[in-house]
Amino acid sequence: MGYIGATVAIGSIIGPTLGGFIVDLLGWKYIFLINVPIGLTQLLLSSRYMKIAEDRSSNLEVDWIGAVTLITFIVSLMALLGELSISFTFQPSIVVLALIFIGSLAAFVITESRHDAPILDLSIFRYRMFVLPCISMIIFFVANLMISILGPFYFEGVMGYTASQVGLIYLIVPAIMVFGAPVTGWIYDKHQFRYLAALGMLIMAISMMLFGYLAGRAGHDLLPLLFTFMCMGIGGVFFQSPNNTEVMRALPKAKINIASSFTATLRNLGMALGVSFSGVLVSMQLAQAGYYGTFIEAGPVLLSMTISRVVILAGMLCIVGTLVSIYRGVIS
Repeated sequence: MGYIGATVAIGSIIGPTLGGFIVDLLGWKYIFLINVPIGLTQLLLSSRYMKIAEDRSSNLEVDWIGAVTLITFIVSLMALLGELSISFTFQPSIVVLALIFIGSLAAFVITESRHDAPILDLSIFRYRMFVLPCISMIIFFVANLMISILGPFYFEGVMGYTASQVGLIYLIVPAIMVFGAPVTGWIYDKHQFRYLAALGMLIMAISMMLFGYLAGRAGHDLLPLLFTFMCMGIGGVFFQSPNNTEVMRALPKAKINIASSFTATLRNLGMALGVSFSGVLVSMQLAQAGYYGTFIEAGPVLLSMTISRVVILAGMLCIVGTLVSIYRGVIS
């Protein structure tokens, strides 16, 4: 798990740095176009080297209804949050999306509880030692994406840095994780400290709230902000490897594949929710301030105040994740 975390961090190092220079040199549209050659390269390499032996079932029963309802309730949730970031009144579109989300979620749960070969085996939720680290994981990614989305607006709109400079600032956290994740994994293998994930989440919480406090101050000094980013990287290192290990070993061996796919879904859902919640919270504050223009043009004072509050809220969310991780350690 530590090596996987380090590998992911290498991609996280390249992404913000390369993206920042592309935006500055070529324009923002090219951050999408660059993914075309990257995707083609990935396709060629995976088709050449990722040859996995297959055991095909002679009687494969696909849960089509479960798949459709799963897609429907996730997409409707994202669309609902998107609409809420635009308007907080009871618009027809918001009501319709809310009904679709509730109805498809209920249909998914009912379908999966009755299907002989469900796309998601709901029995995994009976294992507390699996559910608790999954809750911590989704909180971790929601909070992290709130920082990842709003941080560049602060550094560019308030502090006046360029996109390439912001990309270099965002090197700090993944750089720490490249070296720290394997070491943390090794330490956890040796000592099995039950509260290491909780410690990591607590460091994340304090770092985010400190960043939010500093972002809301009148004076803007980069060094204290960089220190909070360093602490976030250390907290992420302490949290991810132990938490991922606990997720994967919490279920019986026959359900390991479910654990892997479900946590991948949770990770991506958490990131999507982090982006959506950021948009909703920012829009709420801008509307309360009587501003309805674009976020980047809101001005340093309004940007600073808005981002400060949302980041502090992300830190408070990590406090909840810390308590969940502590509880998991207590009952383990």
